[in-house]
Amino acid sequence: MKVSNKRLFAQNEVFNFFFCAVDDLKGSIVPDYLIVQPRNIREDLVSGVGILPVVDGRLGLVKIFRPALQGSFWEIPHGFLDENENEIDACVRELHEETGIETTSGDIEFLATVAPDSGVLGGLVKLYLARGSLPSSKVQHEIGLEDFSFFTKKETEELINSGRLVDSFSLVAIYKYFMAVGES
Repeated sequence: MKVSNKRLFAQNEVFNFFFCAVDDLKGSIVPDYLIVQPRNIREDLVSGVGILPVVDGRLGLVKIFRPALQGSFWEIPHGFLDENENEIDACVRELHEETGIETTSGDIEFLATVAPDSGVLGGLVKLYLARGSLPSSKVQHEIGLEDFSFFTKKETEELINSGRLVDSFSLVAIYKYFMAVGES
């Protein structure tokens, strides 16, 4: 495979949008292959973090409106790395901003690395578990953020089965957590 002629055609405050040519070297060429890449991305392609807060065996999820899916869904808190921010600091910050939970780096443990959509999105997200406490401060306003709540394993499975929890970050983090504690 050969990727060439990568050209920026649009950008906003979060993403760069590129077209490039993709040649399989067997005669098939896609002249305008779309790549969406976060503007703040490290050399190792990590651009964000997702955090699964767990308190007394209950999983913390945010309910957020997703314009691309035209609806509200439950997800783990997640967000982009700020410039020159390490992953653990981003976890502590995002968790506090979206849930009001205050935690320290010692409460954060790595779960997995995911590619949100490796066919289009040029970036990786690191997923973490945050063992912590209940929210202690007010959640910062974020567009679309509607609610934060804790769920049992059974309630989480019901959210997944009903299509109200579909986010890839969340699904991977939840399954990794259940695998680690001996549940599926």
